[in-house]
Amino acid sequence: MYQNLIYATAKPGEQVIFNEKKVSDTLSLLQDHVGGYVDCVHFEGIDIWCHDEGMLLGLEPSLIIKNDPSPRLTQRDIMLAGPIIMTSHDDEGETVSLNLKAIDTLLQIRQITYGSGKKVLIFFNY
Repeated sequence: MYQNLIYATAKPGEQVIFNEKKVSDTLSLLQDHVGGYVDCVHFEGIDIWCHDEGMLLGLEPSLIIKNDPSPRLTQRDIMLAGPIIMTSHDDEGETVSLNLKAIDTLLQIRQITYGSGKKVLIFFNY
């Protein structure tokens, strides 16, 4: 069964891009975008899908969720590496389109420059 899926994507150093696509197999869409097996971080009603081994493979960071007001990364912060794709899920755990609240949350993500001019997306969750 096909569904119209509204989702967002981001690659290291780039901004969030909103997309809409008719899909029948969401797992293939997720894996194609991240380039391999997927892992999911659930955050504020958003499922953020990333490469399962992105950090181990040395992929560049794409998103930092700051859960601690410290200017440095702490154990409470979440860093995802490589391309990411963001969706939502229904009561049965099935992947569904982003809703308006999720889109509003994603619009709060900012891009910062760190290190030697590299860019990463950041969400301040405090």
